[in-house]
Amino acid sequence: MVLSGLAGVSHAQQSAAERYPWDVRPAKCSAPETSGTDACRVDDWPTYDITADRLNMLASTGRYALLERALAELTRSGKRFPDGENTARVVLDTIEEKVMEHRQWSGGNSHLDRWRAQFPASEFVLLAGAMLLDPVQGEAKLQTASPAFKSTGLWALARQRLNPDRQRLAAASLPEAHYPWDHRPPKCKLPGVAAFDMCKLNHWPDQATTVERLQLLLERGEFVLLERALNELASSGDVFAGGSSKAATAYAVLEWILEQDGRTPPADSWLVPWRKSQPDSTMLQMLEAIQLQQKAWDARGSGYASTVSPESWEIFGLRLKQAEQVLLNMPEGIRNTALWHMALLRVEQDNRKPLVKPDVVFRNAVRQWPLHLDFYVTMVYRKLPQWGGSWKEVEAFVDHWSRQVEQTQGQSFYARLYVQLSGHMTPQTTTAMKWSRLQAGFEDWLSRDPTPYAKNMYASFACRARDKLAFGKALSRITPTELVPEVWLGEYSHEVCTRWAGS
Repeated sequence: MVLSGLAGVSHAQQSAAERYPWDVRPAKCSAPETSGTDACRVDDWPTYDITADRLNMLASTGRYALLERALAELTRSGKRFPDGENTARVVLDTIEEKVMEHRQWSGGNSHLDRWRAQFPASEFVLLAGAMLLDPVQGEAKLQTASPAFKSTGLWALARQRLNPDRQRLAAASLPEAHYPWDHRPPKCKLPGVAAFDMCKLNHWPDQATTVERLQLLLERGEFVLLERALNELASSGDVFAGGSSKAATAYAVLEWILEQDGRTPPADSWLVPWRKSQPDSTMLQMLEAIQLQQKAWDARGSGYASTVSPESWEIFGLRLKQAEQVLLNMPEGIRNTALWHMALLRVEQDNRKPLVKPDVVFRNAVRQWPLHLDFYVTMVYRKLPQWGGSWKEVEAFVDHWSRQVEQTQGQSFYARLYVQLSGHMTPQTTTAMKWSRLQAGFEDWLSRDPTPYAKNMYASFACRARDKLAFGKALSRITPTELVPEVWLGEYSHEVCTRWAGS
């Protein structure tokens, strides 16, 4: 199919008489004179989620002519869904999903292969081909699209997603220097030897080591290496044992830097030499945004909304708007990272009039990094009763999003999320969580990540549920060296629970 500027007559458009498979209106609605009546009106694309499901159904069932027609309709429409997301995004996400499936397909003949075979001249297929290449080659392929296609929001969005990550390019152009913990022999710098066992090195093996290494770079004034390290972590999709992502760890270290810097005299500030060493530092911009959000809360205070003065509310809103602008004006490369999405989500959650709705930031983030627990935790906190929500809302959120990753994570996210909320539970708290599902969640968690922390929390929650059989089973998994009494729930400590179980 040649889209011919999304306006020409194409094979897909000639198939316009063919209905979409979800269109179950009566046959009389095919007549032009009845198409506008109430009984015959239909919105093929009512929400982002329904649209995404329908596009994937067309692709997975091999209805490529209808898929082409649907993608063209959405590309041309320019409308926004009720949540504020535009239709170009769902088109690009659908194409990207087919690209990911193609990469994982064994034996050839993927959905993308079959789509390309039927519509070799399709500009949507061209876009998919660009996404299969490295960023530079992908950009070059996108430039071969027709002028009309280049004028669409879809093409611009694809360029934004494919454009080479400027932060990585900047890091690559820095003087080649080893991290101070890198004691590999000089020959490991030679081309082709990095794959040998003696030359392999994981700079960020676990969360504790990562934090220690970032602090070491800061304390030694290695700002070039610190900038490189933070950018590596910011753009990583990896998750440490325990569930926290590398990006969230970088964010936590940035918060720690601000906390420590606030306790030192200005003359001893780390930020002054850092800025001198890296005047265009994106991480210093990130620190500025985080600091503005902290100053907003300093002005507001931690009391209930009714206790905040009008002047404090004004400063609170002003600082958040400043933080929002810092983040939205950051370079494109950092805006494509999990770290940036995390910072924007936190700012927009506080912002009374956000330019980007928190739900949109969250959904975009978990679509790209579905296993980053920190995004879900940030969102679910605002559904707690102290923020005007309820435990029923918490349960609905945890239930829905844990099911989205169930295919690879089982029920583990159900347990992980409730564990994150355990500090807000007392013996008097009546939550809506389901113990049978929580128990299954802990079992799935331990089957994937049998850390002492998870084992101890399982036992403490079993005690809270007053399930002696589950408590005994959970406790039997904890070896003497793995027992960590300090992580148990306050009112369901190891001492209290073992006394209860023996009674």
